Amino acid sequence: MKKFRPKKQLGQSFLTYQPIAEQLVDALNLTPEDEVLEIGSGKGILTERLAQKAKQVYAVEIDKRLADILKEKFVGYKNIEIINQDILKYDLSRFKQLKILGNVPYSISSQILFLLLKYLWVWKMAVLTLQKEFAARILAKPGTKEYGAITVIFNLHTEVQKLFSIPPSFFKPKPKIFSTVILLKAREQPLFQIPDEEFFTKVVKAAFSQRRKTLLNNLNSSLGIDKNELQELGNTIGINMTRRAETLTLAEFVSLSEKLREI
Repeated sequence: MKKFRPKKQLGQSFLTYQPIAEQLVDALNLTPEDEVLEIGSGKGILTERLAQKAKQVYAVEIDKRLADILKEKFVGYKNIEIINQDILKYDLSRFKQLKILGNVPYSISSQILFLLLKYLWVWKMAVLTLQKEFAARILAKPGTKEYGAITVIFNLHTEVQKLFSIPPSFFKPKPKIFSTVILLKAREQPLFQIPDEEFFTKVVKAAFSQRRKTLLNNLNSSLGIDKNELQELGNTIGINMTRRAETLTLAEFVSLSEKLREI
């Protein structure tokens, strides 16, 4: 492979440890009928393995230098399509029933996750390598410091499982952080049927807007709802408004948003 200098602004850090590459691909449980979207193909350590097991691989790589290298490297593979695009700007609606694999840079982790939520109908499972601290937010339970808006929203739409950790030494250049691999499975139906998911998301984000403040203060300042009205609403649904957002379960957030929608 041609000499390649990683770009820091793209968060480029390439997996080099072959056994982990095997584990990542195996986690997708691929069949010859599967189509796979690879987010950030890098130098192709996963791409070739995917192509050997799947019907089709769509390898999305933002860096044109790498995309050109991959096109040359995999010229003989008819089931690999190299796509030189920013995944955040790429229209995924052309796909359906995808399996997704990706090593996600920390700087765009939230954006990638919410992109997957936007296109829930096009994929069925995703194996993502994330910064350890970010993965902890997706995996968090109520009452923990990692639990936040993204946890609640993803719990509604996906099943999430921690698979394994990857030390910095397995990447080049070596990052300063450990990585965690998670498995996401898109639910066929959300855990709760919510008439207005946009409003639900707005309420959840408002509740977590300032973590150290109470529901009462956050909802008042973010949504402009009178505190007395919030207190009464809380009494009606059995949620004490002096609690912090991190203590609420998904079911409680659903109940809260539905009552707030009536105001």
